[in-house]
Amino acid sequence: MCFRRIKIKLKNFLYFYFKPLNQSRPKMNIIQKYVQVFRQANAYSLYILFVMLVVYMLNQLDRYALSITSVETAQSLQYGDKSCLSLPGYPKEMSNLCKNLTQSACEQFVINGTNGTLEHLCKYDFNGQGIEYQVE
Repeated sequence: MCFRRIKIKLKNFLYFYFKPLNQSRPKMNIIQKYVQVFRQANAYSLYILFVMLVVYMLNQLDRYALSITSVETAQSLQYGDKSCLSLPGYPKEMSNLCKNLTQSACEQFVINGTNGTLEHLCKYDFNGQGIEYQVE
């Protein structure tokens, strides 16, 4: 008797999940599926999901913030290699002129300013790269 119930339940299970292709099942779009999952979840599971999402987002933000501020951090802590860097406030085309200059050429590199004065375009400072950046 018990085996007969198990056989019927197994048959119903297989029929429900593996219906023949010619019989149509009610179609659910992706949003309806997510809503159904969230309705079945309890509050603690959703709380843990939200906390993990916030932790993941802060982790990613931390990774990007480090790469964005590495030059400023290197200049304030004075670590890494030194190279010729462009001063802020100039177009990128002019900033590219500072690349690969020696220390003396970098300090002497000036352009004509707005009032006919000479302005420095480059500075020789820490760039936050090199072996000290890799070790620390």
